[in-house]
Amino acid sequence: REKSGLRLARILLPEKVLSSYFTTLRDGIELALQRIDAPEQLSETSLLLGVRRWRPAAWELDDQTLERIFEHGQSIASLRTELAQLVGIESIHIGLSKLPPKLDPYAIATGNWDPQEDRTLGGSPWYLKTGDVIVWKDVREVNKHDVSGMSSSMYGPGGAGGGGPGLSIEFYSAALEQEEDDELARILKESEETARLEEEARKQQQAQPE
Repeated sequence: REKSGLRLARILLPEKVLSSYFTTLRDGIELALQRIDAPEQLSETSLLLGVRRWRPAAWELDDQTLERIFEHGQSIASLRTELAQLVGIESIHIGLSKLPPKLDPYAIATGNWDPQEDRTLGGSPWYLKTGDVIVWKDVREVNKHDVSGMSSSMYGPGGAGGGGPGLSIEFYSAALEQEEDDELARILKESEETARLEEEARKQQQAQPE
């Protein structure tokens, strides 16, 4: 497989030559060997995707990532059926979404969990490619937080439709809190310095002979 930074990228098929994958062979290209349990039937349209579980009741994403091979033109309905067999839950109880680039629980919880069943994995709305991760959940679990009426696009002015005020969500930031503390300390110091100078000026005025 091709290695891109710390990530395993596209699969290099054994019947192909390296020059068919890389326009120019040069120093610095990294390849990775991945040990598999059994021979796999791969093609140009194969996608090697990660599968992780989202737990709505705890708002937690499982650490374990299972890797499975799917096809670019495979339907979401077919993916749901395969995952049902993999995890041992009826397909009607499985919700599916694409893991967002930023592991933000709000982005995961408010993602598109109800894509059209006839859409393909490589097409809209997910446009999956090798290395991407599919997230699944048991839809019977109750969300730890109420996200009804929210969507992953409701993070700025205009919300999902752009016609009204969006939902503003702020996350705790230790760095921001430190900046605010520093600014408050600076203001207090300036106030104390101003009070000291005023007091000195008052004493000097009182010390002057009439």
